[in-house]
Amino acid sequence: MGSLPGLMNLKMCLFRLTHLTDTGQGMDYIVRSLSGEPCHLQEIQLVYCCLSASSVTILGAFFEQNPLKNFQQLDLAGNCVSSNGWLAFMGGFENLKQLIFFDFGTEEFPDATLVRKLGHELSKLTFLQEAGLTG
Repeated sequence: MGSLPGLMNLKMCLFRLTHLTDTGQGMDYIVRSLSGEPCHLQEIQLVYCCLSASSVTILGAFFEQNPLKNFQQLDLAGNCVSSNGWLAFMGGFENLKQLIFFDFGTEEFPDATLVRKLGHELSKLTFLQEAGLTG
């Protein structure tokens, strides 16, 4: 089971899942399906969805390979992803040139390396209005 075929044929602007627990590797499959081919997404909300470092790495690779010209909001708050997981995600962050909101908020304060990298990337996002790191 590498992907969810039903998601592959949708042309959606918003993808939102919240408060999913005990999904095991299910979120990896959902993120892989979501990022399987170019789409028209403008917003992704995966809030408290048990995202893993693997999930955010897949999502980061998708953004890196497929710059979404109208993508504006990314809410990944409440997931237990380590700073190393977020750092792996950052490769595609610079392609989100229209981003106005993002939230990576977790219970733990991010480490200094992540804060420096994120600060560097944020300086390139001229439309950004709000960013969340803790929460």
